[in-house]
Amino acid sequence: VPTEVGRMVRLRELTMNENSLSGEIPTGLGQLGGLESLYLEMNQMMGEIPNDLGLLTELEVLRLYGNKFTGTMPLSVCDLTVQSQLVWVAADCNGDKPSIECNCCNECH
Repeated sequence: VPTEVGRMVRLRELTMNENSLSGEIPTGLGQLGGLESLYLEMNQMMGEIPNDLGLLTELEVLRLYGNKFTGTMPLSVCDLTVQSQLVWVAADCNGDKPSIECNCCNECH
């Protein structure tokens, strides 16, 4: 995902699933304050999920499964399920390797 995506401040939905994307989630995505849906599932992305996704206070849906993310879902993201509008979080949290620990996921793959 190009870092320039972070400049698209009016973006409401980012759908980039099943595009053979690789690399990490750019930290610039946290600048998309109006983003409501982020679909990055079924790619070849890796690394840890950045804390600044927790800045997406309008986010309602976050779909990250089918990638190679590791680590733990940031607390800043999980806090959005309580303090904001985030109602659906899907990730690779079923224990298969690689996977992430996620205390706020509604859907584990």
